[in-house]
Amino acid sequence: MIDNVKNILNCCRYCGCKFQQDIRKKIVENKEFVICEFCGIEINIDSIDTQERFVKDPDEKTSNHKDDIKKNKKSIVKRLGKLMKSRKYSVNMILDDEDFPQIFKENLIIVISRLIYFFIREWEQENNISVHRVSLNQSILTYLASKLKPILAKRISRAFLENLHDISTDEFDNLLRLLQKKLESNQDYRTHFLTFLIWLKKIVFKLISDMWTMKNLPKFQATILNDLKEHNFGFFVSKKNNETKPKKSIYEKIEDVFENTSNPENKNYRNNYRVHVEQEELTKIFKFLKEKGCSIKEVNEKIGYNFKNALYKGYLINETSYKKLEELVGHPIPHSIKEPIINPCNLLESEDLAEIIGVLLGDGSISKDCRTLIITLNQIDEPNYVIYVKNLIKSTLKQEPSVIDLTNNKAIQLRIYNNGIINGLLSKGLKSGNKVKNQVNVPLWIKKNHRYMIRCLKGLLDTDGSIFIARKNNEIRINFKNNSKPLVEDFREMCDNLQIRTSKVNSGWTNSRGKKFRHYKVSIGAKDQVAKFLYIINPMKWELRWKLFDNILKRQGSSIEDLFKYKREKKLRYYSQKVIDRINEIP
Repeated sequence: MIDNVKNILNCCRYCGCKFQQDIRKKIVENKEFVICEFCGIEINIDSIDTQERFVKDPDEKTSNHKDDIKKNKKSIVKRLGKLMKSRKYSVNMILDDEDFPQIFKENLIIVISRLIYFFIREWEQENNISVHRVSLNQSILTYLASKLKPILAKRISRAFLENLHDISTDEFDNLLRLLQKKLESNQDYRTHFLTFLIWLKKIVFKLISDMWTMKNLPKFQATILNDLKEHNFGFFVSKKNNETKPKKSIYEKIEDVFENTSNPENKNYRNNYRVHVEQEELTKIFKFLKEKGCSIKEVNEKIGYNFKNALYKGYLINETSYKKLEELVGHPIPHSIKEPIINPCNLLESEDLAEIIGVLLGDGSISKDCRTLIITLNQIDEPNYVIYVKNLIKSTLKQEPSVIDLTNNKAIQLRIYNNGIINGLLSKGLKSGNKVKNQVNVPLWIKKNHRYMIRCLKGLLDTDGSIFIARKNNEIRINFKNNSKPLVEDFREMCDNLQIRTSKVNSGWTNSRGKKFRHYKVSIGAKDQVAKFLYIINPMKWELRWKLFDNILKRQGSSIEDLFKYKREKKLRYYSQKVIDRINEIP
């Protein structure tokens, strides 16, 4: 496909592929954009130099020495080799991108394949011809490229996001926005992504036109094909004249295949905008509503928001609740709009990040609307641990969390409102919303690395774990309890991988605020295994409490060392001695 052309104006400058004269006219005269068939780069008027725009004859020889270089057979072969490498490299750049989890990239291929399939069927209807009768040509590729271009900046209709594999629609939407931000800010990455789209378009077209009825296909092609067959597009209605005609309902169901992410009227994104109202103004509103006979509970119910948070704590109000408040008051309220930080935060996998994820899985959460990260800790009994977590977050996430004191409570909340950080954590395997309903677990990238496992276990034990002295036999025991069974099973699995022996996972019931919750628990009881866990994991719970244990034991005429001694052995075992040595080193 790469010919020995004489004029550089007829070639894509990235891969050298030749394009026809009528395409060049579209670029220069009509100022349209065209996407190169092979490399996916956009060719438009801005990519052609000013002097070259006024060259009338594209075949006319120029005096530029670079244009007169002889393109012999060796150079053509060399250019073709570069083309193949660049295409393969670009696809691998997208598929191996560590900024996004593997499950998102797999589902992205599925979703884009659905879009390509939809637009191919649309092309069939417009041209009244079946793809089985034609081969993939430049006009079809250009048509698909123009239809798929909005994926670089707009969100996809939810009709195409049904039945995704191991990822929720909201998670996919959040990660897609991160991808779009990266495409907007990184031109090289954008170029590779366009090449990736060309590669996928050719695969899907081949599957639809030639391989639709084939069996025993390779796993990659079979997965895409099966999804296209099972997904409810609402297309196939009648088979008169062997033609497939779309139902009108498909266009009613999918009003816009792509929806603008920046549109504040969009239901799924309206909560990204927050309204700030001065407290003096809110006080006047509260007095007015009180005189009108509205209690604070009634106000909360009518606007769908806790009005006290804005009135007394200065919290921002989401746009929907603000509009309802305006309707309730009956006149416009002076305000300012605060837009969230949505720049993606590229969080690198590290030991510190693994521990933060352990803390979040234990005593943290990400709000359902993906706006707020909350970690609830005990500031009365564990003030040093609160300071430790604050410093860990500040050094790892590069932002100091806000501190919220909970009235009439021992707890304190550390909060982060940075959408970039939250989206970065979501891309590393965390989930938003209720952890019990989601049955959260430890991300796979942590379980693949021993150093990450150690720090994640530390975060989990320091939040939802306990270290205590059993009264019956004066032995130290370790428990980990959580309402998510997969998380407790992951705790046990990581201990096993570190060769720390644990009990089986047991279940029970916990009463909390008048409700019953099923909890799951795993424990470590053997002296040598407890000592091994304490030495390898070195949890903060142990560092902050061993002195308390030692004081209690001394009153009973014993000591910490006695807890690790064995009746049949005079000397302490290896890990028990290591734990004692570490304690003795502390001044």
